[in-house]
Amino acid sequence: MKEEKVAQRPNILIVDDELGPREAFRMLLEDEYSLNFACNGVEAFELVKKHKKLDLVIMDIKMPKMGGIETLKAMKEVRPNLEVLIVTGFATIETAMKAIHYGAYDYITKPFDKDAMFALVNKGLRRRKSSLKHEKLEENLQLVSQKLEQHYMETLESLITAVDVKDAYTSSHSAKVCEIVALIAGTMGLSEEESNVLQHAALLHDIGKIGISEQILKKKANLTEEEWKIIKEHPARGARILQPVGFLQPLVPIVLYHHERYDGTGYPEGKKEEEIPLGARIIAVADAYDAMISQRPYRHAYSILRVMTELEISAGKHFDPEVIKVMLDLIRKGKITLFREMRAETKVSQLSPIGKNGLGVVK
Repeated sequence: MKEEKVAQRPNILIVDDELGPREAFRMLLEDEYSLNFACNGVEAFELVKKHKKLDLVIMDIKMPKMGGIETLKAMKEVRPNLEVLIVTGFATIETAMKAIHYGAYDYITKPFDKDAMFALVNKGLRRRKSSLKHEKLEENLQLVSQKLEQHYMETLESLITAVDVKDAYTSSHSAKVCEIVALIAGTMGLSEEESNVLQHAALLHDIGKIGISEQILKKKANLTEEEWKIIKEHPARGARILQPVGFLQPLVPIVLYHHERYDGTGYPEGKKEEEIPLGARIIAVADAYDAMISQRPYRHAYSILRVMTELEISAGKHFDPEVIKVMLDLIRKGKITLFREMRAETKVSQLSPIGKNGLGVVK
């Protein structure tokens, strides 16, 4: 029982280059706290890096090798929430105030009063306890957020599967577009995070088709004006599905504008050239490529030669010429093949989570 009580005691690090002050703190604190000692700033910093359960540091401000201010800065870089109490002489109060500026929660002057010292130690430990509660709360919130993301992604995957099932001709279309997009993004020098955002958008770009009738999606004859109007609503529908979900915000402009055309004749808003997010311009090319090489109710699949010709003709009109240049180069090098004889299996859950900096790809 006694050992358990000792193990639960707060951990304090005493830092002073002189033996006298270290022993004074030992005699005053050893009955209540678990103590660690360091003779200088370098040694103290190494202990802070290794000892993850330190609650409080009591540190002299004047030390050789590595002074108190320098040590404080280093400690705060690796352990921002570590509480530090500075010990100083009357002649260095200005320096002590500087230490508070860099993260020390308070200071005590030599020679110090026993009761004042205990009051400041308890103040630091209360702050540390509050900080630990906050850290635990953040961890719990993060876990809840991750679970919500996982559940939402599972729901989105089910919706993607539902779109595939509704139209056998476009089965695995989104996964194939995702794989092509990853190749284009890598060749164009997009960062890993930007590529990750773009791949998420590729998998979800047709999510808005979930609300469109199978009769329209599978129709072999030409669509009526009203039916074509419904088809053209799917980018906006998809954007509305993704909009309420905070971590999917970077995807919304890409999904919304992936049917815009480089010359401004696309939909839903008639944006052109650089007005269209780069991610949407890339997906437009990958989307068209897979559509052309795939069998459709109203036509046969195109040959690779015809696909390349169509892409070249459409550069600067339908598509971004720079993206087309990359795409054609990948085809010529054999890095993009005819997907119609293979089934792409990329899923949302297989991609890395979307980071805050992923917005770069939609500019």
